[in-house]
Amino acid sequence: MYYKANDNSVHCIDPAFEHLLPAGCVSITEQEAQALRLQYDQAPAPELTLDQIKDQARATVRAARKPVFYTLAGMQSEALATGDTATATAIVGIQQALKALPETDLSACLSAAEVDAAFVAAWLAIAYSAPANVVSAFNEVLA
Repeated sequence: MYYKANDNSVHCIDPAFEHLLPAGCVSITEQEAQALRLQYDQAPAPELTLDQIKDQARATVRAARKPVFYTLAGMQSEALATGDTATATAIVGIQQALKALPETDLSACLSAAEVDAAFVAAWLAIAYSAPANVVSAFNEVLA
């Protein structure tokens, strides 16, 4: 999916990760993206190799998990302060799963869509394993 920023720069990213785009971006068609590139004498973006797509997706996942880590750290501190050891212990497991998230097995993925789907499934698996009082830590990522 293509997006245009306020400065007319063009971004191509899966809609599941549009929250990572600069503020004010709007969705545009591929034709509009090409026209903007030509207007500003930009060459079309080169096709990425599958390995480059996977690397880019891993980098996006690493960036997206940071706010989740911060939220979980606050929840864990609160749980420990109130004596809720079950929640604090569950958060440790979630944090370990998040640390391993960029290493999700992508060997069967043959396209960018499959790479994105693999990461979305991994995010969902972690979120679904979280206790109900911790799931809100994933609101921003899974919105």
